[in-house]
Amino acid sequence: MPTYDQMLARLSCDTTLPQIPMAATKLCQLVDQELISQEVLRTVASDPALTAGLLRSASSPLYALSPKPVTEMRTALSILGVRGTKSVSMSVLMQSVMSGSQRSRLDPVRFVQHSTFVGIMAKYVFLRRKQTSPFVSSVNGDELFAAGVLHDLGTGLVAIGFPEEFNRVSSEAEFRGCSFQTVFEEQFGPIGAITLGAFRAWKLPQVFATLVGPENGESGEDVARAALAYSDYLAVANGYGLGTESAVAPSEDVLGLVALPESELVGAVAQVASHTESCLIRPRAA
Repeated sequence: MPTYDQMLARLSCDTTLPQIPMAATKLCQLVDQELISQEVLRTVASDPALTAGLLRSASSPLYALSPKPVTEMRTALSILGVRGTKSVSMSVLMQSVMSGSQRSRLDPVRFVQHSTFVGIMAKYVFLRRKQTSPFVSSVNGDELFAAGVLHDLGTGLVAIGFPEEFNRVSSEAEFRGCSFQTVFEEQFGPIGAITLGAFRAWKLPQVFATLVGPENGESGEDVARAALAYSDYLAVANGYGLGTESAVAPSEDVLGLVALPESELVGAVAQVASHTESCLIRPRAA
């Protein structure tokens, strides 16, 4: 059985990590120019999954700028904006990575549904809190969406790189009714370090590590972090968990910062569930 250090080393090295769509990472760099250049359009056109993801997202009710589906890429990029385009690129990246998890018990469609639900809900909660009780933050809602999509990356990488260990830990978690993360960290170590190692190897934007990594007391992004934790709880509580784990309520501090009113909660969950399906590139499992 591999040690935690062996897992961490293998899943933090760009030569042993799953290959990611280069167009998605290149697009993140290009859109920093805040221009829809010919190079941007060529990059998108080089990856059918990225093209589909951007068009579907721009047509989603999440943006609701047109009653008709968006079919022209320049229009889609204008609707999504710089940060929105980056966040969709990260969603495409995650869906591409998870296509390699067939050897484990992990359901890649369910995994992507969970991650996407968390990302969209986190953005909703964050922006609602900013509207009702304004605060200063360097994080944008689209960046928080992308961080939500990537927050369980470590779990997915263990499923791909170490399927036997994933299956054993997953079976025990299912038997105990707790999360995969709980059992993995009891037996190996912090799964968040695997996520952060992949971020560094793939050279993803630092903002994702700031939001998903251990709290260092310096980022000042308490609301954004709370929105992620609350959204992860809502995902599990409403059938968008990774497995059969029971939902564990977040801390009082998290609830105090971002909890939605009961009168709004059911409608918000239904809306986010609908948006989640519109963001998925691959069809749902039969």
